[in-house]
Amino acid sequence: RDAFHFVFKKVRGSATLSARLNQVDDVDGSAFAGIMVRASTAGKAPFFSLLVQPRYGVFTKWRADSGASIQTRGHREISPDTPLYFRLIRNDSTLSGFYSRDGAAWSGPLFQTTISLDSTALVGLAASSGPLAKLLTATFSDVSVLDYALSVTQKKETPLPGKFTLHQNYPNPFSRETEINYQLPRRAAVRVAIYNVAGEKIYSFSKKDQEPGRYTLRWNGKDARGQLAPSGVYYCVVRAGQKKLVKKMLVLR
Repeated sequence: RDAFHFVFKKVRGSATLSARLNQVDDVDGSAFAGIMVRASTAGKAPFFSLLVQPRYGVFTKWRADSGASIQTRGHREISPDTPLYFRLIRNDSTLSGFYSRDGAAWSGPLFQTTISLDSTALVGLAASSGPLAKLLTATFSDVSVLDYALSVTQKKETPLPGKFTLHQNYPNPFSRETEINYQLPRRAAVRVAIYNVAGEKIYSFSKKDQEPGRYTLRWNGKDARGQLAPSGVYYCVVRAGQKKLVKKMLVLR
């Protein structure tokens, strides 16, 4: 029996569930985290889900009828690197899955099928550490439940950023990897580097011209030689043309 957890809300009729999966630990090959629509909490209830298995990728998994076998559709075109935005839409008996890298531009449906659910279903966040029942950490944010089905053709217009911004890295503090997000209001030559408290540059990302928009980088906590940076305070410096922004980061080993 695996250590499966499901945090849910009851929704009657059509619904749209969206969430940002920030992190899921790679504790076992069958470990996963994601979002799910489920008929009930019974062990072999019908369900439809969009999940990340850190070791293998992104998958749609579903059970069409009570007691039936679980079916799987892999999405090799999607990197399992978090964060990832997932969305499930229930439109009567039709279930569809979508994903996004920024929460604004959605791709899909990745997969769509018909599952007979009662008028009231459970929608929520699912995670499992696998059959060995190890301790798994999965974190979510930006969770939204709508009591109607969004149109699959509906698009959200995202305005260009109004100013040059560097957001605080996430997670912070961190031990393995952190995400760096910044935005540009206009085209600029961008340079991103990591410095230690002595002011020494220990790592730099490639220099390039970038168009206006929102960008994400990931730092694995290693220096330019591929060695792990020791615990301590570091600074992320992003330069866009003649402008510079700095954020303090904390590495804990």
